[in-house]
Parts: sequence; C-alpha cells; structure tokens
Amino acid sequence: MIKPWIFEFFAAPGKLHERFDASHSLRYFNAYLGLWASAEPAGFEGIFFSEHHYGAAYSPAPNLLIANIASRTTKLRLGTLGMVAPYHTPWQLIEEIGMLDHLTGGRLEIGTAAGIPNEMEKIGLGPDEARARNDEVLDILDAALKSPVISHHGKFWHFDNLHLTPRPVQQPSPPVWVTVVSVSSARKAARRGAKLCTGFHPLSKIIEIFDAFRDEAYKVGRKVGPDDLCIRRQVTLLDDEREAASMSTPNAAIRSSFFQQTHDSIHQTGRRSSIRRRRTHSRLAMTNSSPVPLSPSRIKSSTSAKLPALAILRLRSTGLSRRRG
Repeated sequence: MIKPWIFEFFAAPGKLHERFDASHSLRYFNAYLGLWASAEPAGFEGIFFSEHHYGAAYSPAPNLLIANIASRTTKLRLGTLGMVAPYHTPWQLIEEIGMLDHLTGGRLEIGTAAGIPNEMEKIGLGPDEARARNDEVLDILDAALKSPVISHHGKFWHFDNLHLTPRPVQQPSPPVWVTVVSVSSARKAARRGAKLCTGFHPLSKIIEIFDAFRDEAYKVGRKVGPDDLCIRRQVTLLDDEREAASMSTPNAAIRSSFFQQTHDSIHQTGRRSSIRRRRTHSRLAMTNSSPVPLSPSRIKSSTSAKLPALAILRLRSTGLSRRRG
C-alpha cells in the first residue's frame, strides 16, 4: 500500500519581488492555506512543507504553516522536509518540535535536511561548515528525543543538564525523516534510526539508495520496511487524457508553459482553492514517465516490493476548484 502525501514548495509570487502588495500577498497566503486544508477530504495522508530562504519561497518558517493547518484539519499528518538544521539552534528546534506535536494533536512528522548550498552561500555558510553544523544538530536532536535532560560538548554548542520542554505527545518520539540524495547519506540515516526520503532521481538511482538504506539497517540490526521509505515525485493532476499525453512528451517547453500557467492562476486570483474529490480517477502526468491513471485511492492500493509506503506528490494541478471568497 502506498500512502499519498503532498510536498509543498510554496513558491514566492514573482510579481511581489518587484513591488510588494500587502493585500495581494495576504490573498495568496489564504488561497494556499485553504488549498492545503482541502487535502484531507481529498484523501491525502499528509503534507510535508519545505524550508527555503532569501526570496526563493514563501516558507522561511514552515513550522508556522504546520501550526495553522493543524487548526484546520483533524487527520492530516504534518511535517517539514526538511527543517534545515544548519540554520537553527538545536534547543529551539527541539522545543518547537514538542510544541508542534501538541498543536497537531500528535500528528507531527519530524523531517530534516542539510540545506541547499546556493542558498547558504548567500550568508557565507560554506558546505563544510554547513555539514558539520547539520551533523551536530542531529546528534543533539537524537539525544533530546530520548531524554528530557541532555548534555553536549561539540564544535558549535556546549551545555550541561539542559532541560527541554515540552516533550512530544507521540512517545518515545514522532516519526523522524531525513531527505537524502546519496548512498552515503542513506546509510547514515539507517544508522541513526531515521526514516528515508529521496527523489527526484531516476528510478535506478532511487533503488540504489533504498537498497543501501536496507543493507545498512540490516548491518546494525534494525528491521525496516516500506513504512521507512518515501519517494518524492513531481506530478500534474489532469482530467483530460490528451492533455496528459502532451505533458509526458519530451517537449519541456510545453510542460514548463503549463506549470507556469497553473501556478500563476493562484497568484493572480488569490481566491480560495481546493483539491476536488472525484469519482473517476485523475490523470497524473509524471516527470520522465508516461501518464498513468491514478488518484489518492488508486495510489493507496498499489503494491510493489521496491516501492515505499509513502509517495510524496509535488502537485501542479488543474483540479483546483476556485470559489469566490
């Protein structure tokens, strides 16, 4: 069984870079908040948000989005893939996790990422320091999820008997995910006891990463299965088969034009949107793949020994029903 999730980049409106319009920006936020909340009745299992800075996206603090969507839903699992560990002080990150697990009613998924080099270089954070900070934050996070009082002496942080509250509702810990792009990072995730997410690699590379994760887990005596794996893919929900076929062609210009038109529709209208429930299967045009008929319910029924339990879909959808609001 595959559980369909949504991965949300939440791109910043390009026009607001040139000239900020407060009312337009507010409508844009509200439109997306309504859209994400509609994922629950549409049959999605959860949403992972992303953290990006310096103008690339509208989610420099995705944990605030989690808190908002938690108040609008009752079942959706909510998390970030990932919280960029090198940017954060570890104790604040840990205490936010505890708060969010309360605000979501025990629906939080913890996700971390090492960050994007071209974003970090804008503040003088080089890859070596970022990697070292990421590793140290994760060491502190792992210790804090096991014990309410921790001590640590590392390269960047030093403290003794630090009491971190509140503890997460989910005990001993909410699920912990890490997003990776390499075999070595997959093996490290297995040793940490974390779950694994990867994508947008070719299928052969994803299998290599998953196999390395399984192999390393076996070596350390850890039993893992589909629930510990997640694949991320960009897809487009379409109603028309001919349109889906055109989106699966090598013509990148056609795909790019369609994605931009869909994305701009929310930017320009700022109206409340929702992901509609359908009796018929939606048509998904996958990047580097032929279009296949799928819907959240159809995805759930798919099975394969090589497939993960979670499929995160970064959606560009024509299936947005807009209501005046």
